Order: sequence, then C-alpha cells, then structure tokens
Amino acid sequence: MSATQHPTIDVLAVHRVPFRERELRTQLETQLEQACLATNAIRDVPGPADEFVDCYLPLVLMDVVVTNADSQFTAGGFAQKMGCFDSPQFAYDEAVFSTEDRLLERKQGCADPLHNGRIMFDLHY
Repeated sequence: MSATQHPTIDVLAVHRVPFRERELRTQLETQLEQACLATNAIRDVPGPADEFVDCYLPLVLMDVVVTNADSQFTAGGFAQKMGCFDSPQFAYDEAVFSTEDRLLERKQGCADPLHNGRIMFDLHY
C-alpha cells in the first residue's frame, strides 16, 4: 500500500518589483491632464498620486513549485485583501516553467490545470 501524496506549495522566491517614482508621477500627471484636471494637480494635491501608489504598488513576483495539486488548485487561490480595494487581489500574469527554467506558457489561467510544476505570478501586497 502506497502512502498518499499530500499537496505542497514551496515558495522559492519573492521578488519585489521595482518602480521608478519619477516616471510614475509623470505618467499620473499625464493621465490627470487627460482627465481634464490641472497639470499641477499632483504637485499641489499629493492625494491622487499617493492613492495610486498605495493601491497598486508595491508589487511582488512570486516563484513557487506546486506538487501533487488536486483539481481544485488555481493560481487565483493566491489572494489577499488590501485596504484600498473592495475585493481581494489575486495572482495575475501567471507563467509556467519547465524544470530547466524554460518558459512553457504565459497567460491568465495557464497554471490552473497544473498538478506538478513551477509557476511565477504577480501579486500586490
């Protein structure tokens, strides 16, 4: 009689995704201009830029190995609540890799049928 294999998830690494604040503020300023707001809105009223940064950054890239996952496993199961969002934030931009670190597939949901393998995905925290 063989022992039952339990599902495991091993976190290999969590990488903080860097961003360039100056470029981000320039992009926000452009978006605010397009929304018919004054071009100095971000400099004069830091709220919109701060809210954006608080909600969408920081971001991490998670690298995990899944072993013996059952049919209920989905990458969307990696989720967490964030104060600035009404609903939980889920893993996105998933990618599946071979044991030789070769990219096999990269699209939303590509890791969902995975029973054994390595996946990477982005997650806000």
